[in-house]
Amino acid sequence: MSWCGAKQREEQDKRRRKELKSRLTKKAAKVLFDSLKVSASEKDVENAWRKIFVQYYIDNGKEDYQISSENNVDGFIYTNSGSILFALKILLEFKYDTDLTKTYDRARITCQVVHYMKKFKDSSTAQMPTVIVGADEDQSFILLASNFYKYLDGDYNWNVAPSSAYKEDLELMKDLQDDANLSVYPFQFVGGNLDERYNSLLDLFDTIDSITQEDGEKTFKVKVSDSTIVGMFDEFNNIAFKEPNKIEPVQAVNMFMHMLTSKNDDEYYFIPRNRNLYHLPNDQKVKVFGVKLEAYLNHYDRNFTSKEIDMLLS
Repeated sequence: MSWCGAKQREEQDKRRRKELKSRLTKKAAKVLFDSLKVSASEKDVENAWRKIFVQYYIDNGKEDYQISSENNVDGFIYTNSGSILFALKILLEFKYDTDLTKTYDRARITCQVVHYMKKFKDSSTAQMPTVIVGADEDQSFILLASNFYKYLDGDYNWNVAPSSAYKEDLELMKDLQDDANLSVYPFQFVGGNLDERYNSLLDLFDTIDSITQEDGEKTFKVKVSDSTIVGMFDEFNNIAFKEPNKIEPVQAVNMFMHMLTSKNDDEYYFIPRNRNLYHLPNDQKVKVFGVKLEAYLNHYDRNFTSKEIDMLLS
C-alpha cells in the first residue's frame, strides 16, 4: 500500500475512533475496569461486562439491539433490523480466574459456547451467533462463530450441561485445543495506564463491529496454491501497515505467514493493550492497522494440514 493510501486509512481510523468514544466513554470504561478489579466471582465478571455491552450496543447503539439470556447463556446480543446476512449476533461467555493467553482456557470457554450453539441450532426459533466473545476479569478474546459451526454435526457428548462440557466432553475439548482458529490474541485490560486499557477496550468493540460489517456469517477455507496465497498476501499487505515504507518485504511475508499459520508466538504478536503495534523478531515493532488485520484474518479457517503448512512456509 502506498504512503498516501496508508494516510487516508489512518484518517478513516481517527474518525472511527471518535465515533467509538462517543458510544463508549473513558468514564464508562473506568467503571468497567474498577468493577472487574474487585470482582470475586464469575457473576461479578458477568455483571460488569454485560453492563458495558448494553451501554455500547443498546443504550448508545444506532440499531435496534437487544440482549437476552436464552438457553441460559451469559448474554446474546442481536438485532432484527437490516439484512439477515449482516445482522449482528454476539454470544457472550464470561469466566472468573482464568488465563485467556492459554489455549486451554480459551478452549474451555469455546467448548461451553459450542454446546450452547448446539442448543441454538436444535431450537426452531433461535438465531445462530455470528461472533463469540469470551472474557474474564483481565482479558477478552473474539472468535468468528462460523469457524466453529462444523463441530455442531460432530459425535460429541451433547447430553452434558454446557457449563460442564469442558470437563465431560473431553473429545470436543481435545479437538478445540488443536483448532488453529483458537490461536487469537486476547485483549488486555490489566497493567499499563487507564488510556492504554481504554484503547484496548475500544479495539475490542471496533474488532467486533469490523467482523460484523464484513459479514460475520461468511468464512473461507484457504486453498493452498501459488495463486491464492499471492492474492491473499497482496490483500494483507494492502491493509496491514501504517508506515509501509518502513517494512522490508521479507518482514511482511514472514509476518503474514506467521499470522496465517499461528507459528512462533514468542516472536510475532500484538503488543499488549496496543493493537496498532506488532512485535517482530529482534524486538522490532511495526505500526499496523490491528483491527482491520484481525477482521481480515478471522474470515479464514486457518486449520491447515502439516503438508499445507510446509507448502506455505517453503
